[in-house]
Amino acid sequence: MKFDPKSEADFFENEYFIHWVIFPDKESSRYWKNWRSMHPEKRALMDRAVETLKSFRLKVDTSMDNTISEILLDRILIHHQNQKGKPFRPEKPKAYIKVKDRTIWVLVAACLAVIVTFILPHLGLEFMENRVKEDPVQWITKSTKPGIKSIFYLPDGSMVKLNSSSEITFPESFSDSVRLVKLSGQGYFDVQRDEDLPFIVQAEGFQVQVLGTSFDIKSYSRNEEHNVVVLTGEVAVETEFGDYLNVLPTEMLRFNETDGKILKKKVDLERYTGWKDGIIIFQETPYQEVFEILSEWYGVEFYLSNEINWKGTYSGKYENESLKNILLGISYAKNFEFKLNRKKVNIYKPK
Repeated sequence: MKFDPKSEADFFENEYFIHWVIFPDKESSRYWKNWRSMHPEKRALMDRAVETLKSFRLKVDTSMDNTISEILLDRILIHHQNQKGKPFRPEKPKAYIKVKDRTIWVLVAACLAVIVTFILPHLGLEFMENRVKEDPVQWITKSTKPGIKSIFYLPDGSMVKLNSSSEITFPESFSDSVRLVKLSGQGYFDVQRDEDLPFIVQAEGFQVQVLGTSFDIKSYSRNEEHNVVVLTGEVAVETEFGDYLNVLPTEMLRFNETDGKILKKKVDLERYTGWKDGIIIFQETPYQEVFEILSEWYGVEFYLSNEINWKGTYSGKYENESLKNILLGISYAKNFEFKLNRKKVNIYKPK
């Protein structure tokens, strides 16, 4: 039967959806990502359902006995099977092997999510739905155009600097359980610390959770690869494939949304976060990428002559420089001339 949810409760009744949120893997993530893209009218509904499940997480001692947690999970799953008359049990190798990597509290959170899904309907889910209708969350969206950067503060006082061609969405006021924002593009966050209220950024194919720290996320929907760079504190990154990693200061985590590959390494912070201070750093950057970066940075469109050999790379550092001065610097290395005409830049071979 075709899945056609009319409310969040319909998602809570779909065991495959619950299984994906609790124990994501490549196959289930690919399915639900495709489902979301094919049903744009259901995206907001689906996102709220995911938020609801993921918000029911407890902080517990990581030394909790694994056996106790497994018994708890088993009993909840058996309860669901009795209620629905269908088996609902993830493969134990996948479910329990990840416990050591993701810490035991994630497993307990999964148990809570199942409880919320299959017990709350008997304790007044209709009341919950009515309450949502009466008091809907007001979401605010801030966006920037190419060549424009913006700085503002979230309801809790956390500061966000938004790079060009980026968008961030957040509630008018945060709930009493989580501070949730959604990002598309690139943003620098300086988060106010609150140990009782986790701060979560949802991006393309992954989410970042912190208590209080400063970090940068680059996650444009047009790109397969996304970066998280930490300046201070520590963040936890969870991908749609179920991977869970901690990222420390001066570390960058690079995530490929298509194949799920992850790379974590030490980096030069200024190279990846200098944009927030007006600094552009090219380090053996291919020329095509150089002009793509400048296009976003200054909000212009480049027209490159085919008579010029664009092979090779360029290195250079510029701080609060005009586009004209940067192009002059690059032209000395590549031997070209250029003409600025409002939002268009023609690059051509010298006569």
